[in-house]
Amino acid sequence: LHLDLGRGLRPLAGRDEKRLKEMVVLANKRIGDLSSLPKDPASTFALLDRFIRHNLMADEDDRLTPALIFDQASFLFPAGEPGRLGGSVAAQIVTMLNWATSPHVKRLNTAFVMVDEQVSDLSERLSGNPHLASIEVPLPDVVERERFVRWSVGAALPEFSDFEADDLATLTAGIPLTDINVLIQSAREGGRRLDAPLFRSLKKRLIERQCRGMLEFIEPRWTLDTVVGHEGAKTRLRQDAVLLKRGALDTLPMGYLLCGPVGTGKSFLAQCVSGEIGVPCLVLKNFRSK
Repeated sequence: LHLDLGRGLRPLAGRDEKRLKEMVVLANKRIGDLSSLPKDPASTFALLDRFIRHNLMADEDDRLTPALIFDQASFLFPAGEPGRLGGSVAAQIVTMLNWATSPHVKRLNTAFVMVDEQVSDLSERLSGNPHLASIEVPLPDVVERERFVRWSVGAALPEFSDFEADDLATLTAGIPLTDINVLIQSAREGGRRLDAPLFRSLKKRLIERQCRGMLEFIEPRWTLDTVVGHEGAKTRLRQDAVLLKRGALDTLPMGYLLCGPVGTGKSFLAQCVSGEIGVPCLVLKNFRSK
């Protein structure tokens, strides 16, 4: 069974039409007519809890082995202080905890799966509970990205791209496959050739969007020659820039802490260092939680 706020509760049978019909009949018998059920989460959870309890008490030959999949789970079990959550939301979290900790439910072959983009968006009462396992699905590696590029465009890639499939796979590190598809199709359908400037622009935009406004790329327009004063700092940073360009990472610090009153040019100095080295400047924006 699959539940999200948009579509409500429904059977999930993949592309097998015969299996789907059988599941609909079974769900209508055990739970009720799913097409007529309200999408209200409180009502749905009451029905699911009753379904689980009836399944527990059923004869062994009549028991089901269900899987309940909660998609976009942070809308059902949002993060927040327990006392500040609404009554229905708190009841849904408590119901899930009851299922997770029940020794009777554990003895049955039942799966409860919550799916969301970030575990931090979920209630900490759930994500931190020892009875729940947290499984991180990683971003695709370079082999997966290259396989996806070849599958999505095939032999047509040279028609609109300056990059080969293996080049795109390397350059799209840290980007999910859906965004890689957006990057490719934006160039392919937009009539613009995917060259280095367009690729850089699209990739920056995708990463900024993926991070939900928490960071911003800035192309530095200046070098340390633009900075007036701060001679000691400029000398040190120029020396480190030369070492970084050589790849002599063992001789460099892990980072810098720029201290000083407001208006002394700390942010400007950091941007000028990026321009001196020749790398993009990344601005971390308004972070307010871990």
